Amino acid sequence: MVGTLLFCLATLGLLVTLSSMGHGLPFDSWRLYALIAIVTACYVVLYVWERRSDHPVIPVRLLQRPEIARPNAVVICFAAALFASVLYLPLYLQIGHGLGIGASGTLLLPITLSMVTAATFTGRLVSRTGKVTIFPMIGLTLATSALIALGVTITFAFITLVLFLTGITGVGLGMVMPPMQVAVQQAAGRESLGAAIGSMSLCRSIGGAIGVAMIGAIIFLSIGRADGALEAVLQRVMGQGPEYLHQLSAVDRTAISEHLDRTFQIVFFTIGAITGTGALLATTVPKPKF
Repeated sequence: MVGTLLFCLATLGLLVTLSSMGHGLPFDSWRLYALIAIVTACYVVLYVWERRSDHPVIPVRLLQRPEIARPNAVVICFAAALFASVLYLPLYLQIGHGLGIGASGTLLLPITLSMVTAATFTGRLVSRTGKVTIFPMIGLTLATSALIALGVTITFAFITLVLFLTGITGVGLGMVMPPMQVAVQQAAGRESLGAAIGSMSLCRSIGGAIGVAMIGAIIFLSIGRADGALEAVLQRVMGQGPEYLHQLSAVDRTAISEHLDRTFQIVFFTIGAITGTGALLATTVPKPKF
């Protein structure tokens, strides 16, 4: 009970901090520093409590083992990139390309279908070859390359190019979870199998929440840096969607398009940095012994 409460408080505080940093809470705000201190203290107390608990919510002892901790770190990067991409890609398609809600949602199919297909084939390759660590390295490197290319070409990319690059991103992300699950299960053994699988689910949820909060903070921080008139228009565009764009003059639409391109260029580069970090972490994952 105590561990669950501490974990909820710490994680909630972390998400509030990430989503409010520079937007709801200025960087020079004492409230921001106090919130960071509280979150840090909660995680420290959580770590101490879970180490001493006979039935911990978070298997701290397992996470101290490199063969389990490092795959979980890779999964955090994977989930952060996946959830941020799936959530904010439709926003870019709506605001940047003027698509409707239904069309932008439908255009998520390339990244989701490619990820599922890649995960299926990767699972089969793992069972046939016995190799585990190489697939996340290749996949996250591939996803990083596609995201960087998306950031570079965003100012002139057609929707077909955007969908192609996001499909490549999905292929790369799909190569992560199956081998990381095998690595963790093999390292944990039968006696700790449930706790190890639970740790991966926990890390996937935490990674997704952190990725969404971080990218959301970047978007709103970028909007806040626009001049007063443009910021007000951007806020209305974000709230009302692409329909509001048609009510604006050509000059305002051009200004908004340029600002959003710069914003989402940072977004895609940031997600690429997350997958790149995951690729580097994947190189340190110990090879499981079958």
